[in-house]
Amino acid sequence: MKPLKDLFDLLFPHSCFLCGNTLNGTDQSICFLCNSQLPRTRFWSMEDNPLQKDLAAHTDVSHALAFLYFARKSKTRQILHEIKYKGNGALAEQMGAQFGRSLRRSGWAAGVFDALVPVTITRKKRLKRGYNQSHMIAQGMSEELKIPILNDILHRSHSGASQTSKGRTDRFESIRDSFRVNADQINDGDSLLLIDDVYTTGATSVRCLNLLKEGGTRKLGFASLAYRSGI
Repeated sequence: MKPLKDLFDLLFPHSCFLCGNTLNGTDQSICFLCNSQLPRTRFWSMEDNPLQKDLAAHTDVSHALAFLYFARKSKTRQILHEIKYKGNGALAEQMGAQFGRSLRRSGWAAGVFDALVPVTITRKKRLKRGYNQSHMIAQGMSEELKIPILNDILHRSHSGASQTSKGRTDRFESIRDSFRVNADQINDGDSLLLIDDVYTTGATSVRCLNLLKEGGTRKLGFASLAYRSGI
C-alpha cells in the first residue's frame, strides 16, 4: 500500500496550512520552517515562569506551563483557529505530541502526575466540532509522556455568552456555574495535570483546577498549548 500512498502524495501533495509550501514525507500539517519559527515558551525550563505566577494568585498548582506564546497576529493564533474552527483535530493531537515530546526530553514532571484531565466543552460544541480540542491535545501528550487520560471527571453544563469581549473579572463571574466535578472518579492521592488549549484570563482554568482540588486531588498541575500574556 505504501507505493500507492507515495504516488497519491506525488500527484496530490499536501501543503503547509501556514505558508502553503509543499510538505515533505516527515511533515504533518506544518512544514519544518514554520514549525521552527513557532514561539515556544520553554516554561518547562523556568522555575518560576509567568504562567505559574499568574495562577498562583488564584489557586494552588505545583506546575504550570504552556507550549507556545499567543498573539493576535501570530502562527499560534492560526493554529488555534485551524483546530477550533476548521475541524483539524489531527493538528491538535500533533501539537500535543510536540508539547509532550519537549517535556519528555527535558525530564519535566517525570513520574509526577498520575493522569491528564482535559478541560471539557459542552456536548453541543463537541457534536458541532466533532471533538474536544483539549482532549486531542491531551491525547498527543499522553502518547509521548505515557500518562493516561481521564475524561469523566469534569463536565460542562453550558457555555454561556461568548467570553471573547469580556474582561478578566466578568469572565471569572460568568464561568462560575458552568462546570461540575465528578469526585467519584478521583482516587485518594491522585496527582492530576489539567490540559487546555489556550490560557488567556485564566477563568476557565482556575475554575476547573479549584473543582479538582475540591474533589480530592492531592497535587495539581496545569498545561496549555498556548499562553497569552498581558491580559
